Amino acid sequence: QVLPVPSPGQDFERFGTRVAVGDYDGDGFDDVAASGLHDAGVLEPGSLTTMRSLGSHGLCCLHYLAGSGDDRLGAGLAFGDFDDDGTDELAAGRPGRTVGGFAGAGDVVILRPATSGGGFDELSTWSQLTPGVAGGAEAGDEFGSALAVVLFARRMDMVDIEAFPLVMWRTAYRYWPWLLKEIAKSGWTV
Repeated sequence: QVLPVPSPGQDFERFGTRVAVGDYDGDGFDDVAASGLHDAGVLEPGSLTTMRSLGSHGLCCLHYLAGSGDDRLGAGLAFGDFDDDGTDELAAGRPGRTVGGFAGAGDVVILRPATSGGGFDELSTWSQLTPGVAGGAEAGDEFGSALAVVLFARRMDMVDIEAFPLVMWRTAYRYWPWLLKEIAKSGWTV
């Protein structure tokens, strides 16, 4: 099933720049989130679109969230169970956001489907000013430009063991170098 993508229809939208998959609504089917790092003149506010899975029947229920200013909403995307309720939440990076007076310090917003129906509820926001997050906010840090949920969740002491079983550690010496190489390559192509 092909769905129209709700958007302001701006030039250079770059829809699908980042894509993440996870069970966002707790129904047992993977849902999809995609960002569009569109330009708005000299600013890049970014945008986020989520689509709920209907299992073998396709996708529905599009939700759209536009960034503001030069936030670059969705530059990093990842699903994870950040509040340990058994349902994935969506982490969306905003690396261009001003935090603590530092332009471009960046943050990560944790979102879940709105309880009132369409849209999003903001669960929390993390930045380098958040207690327990290493480092300090500085201008141009671009915190949130790339997300890796397992490492991020380990730092916040919130690892879901079923999502990353210990048996995977035996192959980590091959996986992590490959993953870092792929991340570097994707940065070069953008």
